[in-house]
Order: sequence, then structure tokens, then C-alpha cells
Amino acid sequence: MKLLLALLFCLPGLGFAQSGPSAFIAENSEKLSVFDAPRPALADSAPSFSGNDAFGYLSSLGRADSEPVSVSRSGSAIIITRASTRGAYSEVYKYGDVVFLTGHLEDEWTQSEWTRYYGVAKWLVKKGFRVVMNPIATPEVIKATVQDDSTKVVIWSSHGSKDGGIYDSNEKLVPDDAFLAAGRNFKQLIVSSCYSDVMAERYKFPQGLSVVHWTGTTGSDELFGYLTSDRWDPRSFGENVE
Repeated sequence: MKLLLALLFCLPGLGFAQSGPSAFIAENSEKLSVFDAPRPALADSAPSFSGNDAFGYLSSLGRADSEPVSVSRSGSAIIITRASTRGAYSEVYKYGDVVFLTGHLEDEWTQSEWTRYYGVAKWLVKKGFRVVMNPIATPEVIKATVQDDSTKVVIWSSHGSKDGGIYDSNEKLVPDDAFLAAGRNFKQLIVSSCYSDVMAERYKFPQGLSVVHWTGTTGSDELFGYLTSDRWDPRSFGENVE
């Protein structure tokens, strides 16, 4: 029974998130400043979500949007950019990529996160970032993302265990060294998983990486409360180095 309750405690939508979780930012982080544009509002509800067809779902959000962005894909990655762009990548997206990776989550929770993150993505592309989303994140996807010199920030969302393990899209534990080998512009990892404070102690990270996490059980509200607050400004890490 105790094991069952422990498992239920980390399931989405049950309202068991610890009240007032504190975000931890590594000592080497730069002080985060305020964006000079209105932040996206948290969505009260999400339109219907069809299974794991994240690309079709996000494309539908774009088509229904009065200020759309371009939604395309490359393999399992979904790429959100400005609707019309001219110039080289390094000029248009001088701050690099913010990458949202989803491990093991149920469809209902995933639906809410993708809807909210679409609003965050629109805001980011206006500020000089390209946004990449991958709904089927595996260790291979994590390593390729972290090692890509375009990546500036990775936002990870999945179930987590009390011993700090996080689960990929195949419901398998992510290896402890998945985030270790990094490209020259990787500056921040934001982890939205239960017991991510333990995860931050268990996993290996590049020296100087800013790691943001929460204590105990947590959920999407804490993540998006942070992403839409004046505590987060990924531009503070500077432009990407070529």
C-alpha cells in the first residue's frame, strides 16, 4: 500500500504538488533579469489533444492563432520559428535554441504542457531564440541536444522517482551521464520532475551549468509559473558563440 501511495503521489493532475516549491539555481548562474515584453499568460484550458500527434496538435494551434509562428519538423523534433524570417540563423536567432524535451508523461498532462509551451515559444522567437520541442525524448535525443552548439537552454519534463531518476519517453531511466557532454553554448537545464532536487545530486552536469529544479513532488504549474515570471530571462546567458 505504501508503494502504491508513493507512485500515486507523483502522478499528474492529482493535486499533490508540494505547496510553494522553491526553485534552486546553481551558484554559478547569472542573475536573471526581466523581459521587456509582456509574458504569455498561463492557459486555463487546452483544446482537444489527439494521442501523441504533437506536430499536428501544435500546427493546429498555429493555424488558429491570430499571430502565428512557423511550425515545422525534422524527424521527431518540432521546430518553432518566426512566421517570416530573412537572414542567417546566427543573425535571426542570435541567442540559439531553447529546447523542450518530454520524457514519460500521460497524454492529459502532455496536452496541458504543449499548449502552455506554445505561448512561451512565441514569446521566445520574438526575443532571438529558435524553439525546438521533442515529445519523445530518449537518452540519444538528450545527448544530441546537449551536444549541439545551437542549444542554449534545455527544459526537461517527465515523471521522476524518489531516488532522483527521471524517465524517458519509453518509461526507462535516463542514464546519469546523459547531460554531461555538452556543446559550447549550453548554459541552463530546467528540470520539471518529482524529486528533481535529488535528481540534481544524482546526475552529472558540465561544469558551470545552471540547473533549476524544485523540491519534492511538483507539476506543470510550478514549471510554467517560473517560465512566465521575471525570474527567467535566458538572454542573460548572452549570445551564442560560433
